[in-house]
Amino acid sequence: MLNQGIYYYLCSVPNRRKIANSVVRPIFQELLEAYFPVTYPSLLRRHLEGRLSGSFAGDFTDETGQQYDVLVHRLKLKVISGYEFVRDLDDLLTEFMLFQLEYAPGDKSPKFNLLVDECGKNDILRDKEIRKRFNRVHFLRTRGLHRLEKEIPDSEISQIALQFYVFFEYLKDYWEAQEEKTVILQGKRYRRIRYGKESMPKELESTWSEMVTRPCGDCEVIQGELHLEGCDLESCPRCFGQFLGCECKREDDWE
Repeated sequence: MLNQGIYYYLCSVPNRRKIANSVVRPIFQELLEAYFPVTYPSLLRRHLEGRLSGSFAGDFTDETGQQYDVLVHRLKLKVISGYEFVRDLDDLLTEFMLFQLEYAPGDKSPKFNLLVDECGKNDILRDKEIRKRFNRVHFLRTRGLHRLEKEIPDSEISQIALQFYVFFEYLKDYWEAQEEKTVILQGKRYRRIRYGKESMPKELESTWSEMVTRPCGDCEVIQGELHLEGCDLESCPRCFGQFLGCECKREDDWE
């Protein structure tokens, strides 16, 4: 309800993109950070701009995301219990990691926590908090197996479901961003600028060269990758200003 109200408000004012970025986004960011240890600003902007329809929207394009979406709907319809949700999510996360690490079917796989560590080293699970969430799901699953403690509070199940929705939504946006190598601005096609290739004033070059050794502070991509849609650190390939707030009209501009 609040998200829809903010969206309609932004539709009624001029310079809505700048207002969403400079006024509304910081407020929402504080609210999210007060509850979640990991948030993605680019996803928040999509919520504000009305381009994300809400939790569990069923708009995943990859197979793992679609399987997760089905799993969540089974939970919401009470077809499965909270523990069964955790059990099936644990299996899904294991399959996801094995696929990303290119293990062949039938290969002996390491223990779950070692898979998580390997994914961290290979920039598949870059954020420490995300790795902790993977391990937490596995802990809840194995605790139920070995100690028959299958009662998990509904509040924790709901939080896990939402957190992994955000995770899979981020992955979808990440993969889509890496595929979208060009953008049409003012009727001309330009190649998007990768993280670390931005043009910076000379007085900022040394600071920036050190900053880009770390993941992007807004969308979490690493040097050489393409920013996610809505990232406020992406440079416009036409005017070289901030892509999010520049005046270069895109064909798919939401305004």
